[in-house]
Amino acid sequence: DTGAQGAHDQGLADPHREYYLADLAGVPIGGLNVSLIPDESRAFINAFGVLPEHQRRGYGRQMLTEIVDRVVADGWEHVTLEVQTDNRKALSLYQACGFRETTTYGFYQVDAS
Repeated sequence: DTGAQGAHDQGLADPHREYYLADLAGVPIGGLNVSLIPDESRAFINAFGVLPEHQRRGYGRQMLTEIVDRVVADGWEHVTLEVQTDNRKALSLYQACGFRETTTYGFYQVDAS
């Protein structure tokens, strides 16, 4: 037993993780997570998404800009995120918000069946 479930159960209580849910008139439309890495003064944005029916309306840009402004105001010096290199819409959004590509990784898959 690796204890993976126990670690997962602790996720919401982890002081180095922040979870954000965006809503429009009380209806959830998107969200993202921020992992804070104190040793590197880095805020790492992941699991960022906007529901398809709310995409291309500026909500993603508004969410990302607000969160980046918040973590920078809180003193985090570096803000990073990951995106699949073939996700052109996301790449365009991130570049428009001031992010630049620094590293490209290969992806691997495990057949779980």
